[in-house]
Amino acid sequence: MPTQDELVETFAKASGGLLFMSESDYPFTAFLWPNAAAEPLTHERLITLSGLGIPPETPVEEQTLDYFFRNAATDKDWHTQEDKQTVEQYRDLVQTLNAELTDIKVYRVGSVEIAVYIVGKTAAGDLAGLSTTVIET
Repeated sequence: MPTQDELVETFAKASGGLLFMSESDYPFTAFLWPNAAAEPLTHERLITLSGLGIPPETPVEEQTLDYFFRNAATDKDWHTQEDKQTVEQYRDLVQTLNAELTDIKVYRVGSVEIAVYIVGKTAAGDLAGLSTTVIET
């Protein structure tokens, strides 16, 4: 079982160089919330754990991991060789998350400038994953 630091490093490495495309492109940031998996992850608790400093009634939408990465991890006929390499890196990222975490959900917090948290449970009882931002006007 990897240590907390090793797990964060694994996620940082798997997402390294990737930008999640929306109306603006943002990188991923790996995180770990120690001993946080014992209690259910409600929307209000997610907002508290994330430290976003926003009202607890801020809208939160849940998605599956596969749905969130549906475009980024799918080859298209028009992709260049570089695009295909990026798609493969996204597939590897999804595989890494699935290998290290259970009960993975994607939380989209807010509107227009949306904080995204990909959160799952670790074997050690922590919550961990990746965060990014998407812009949708």
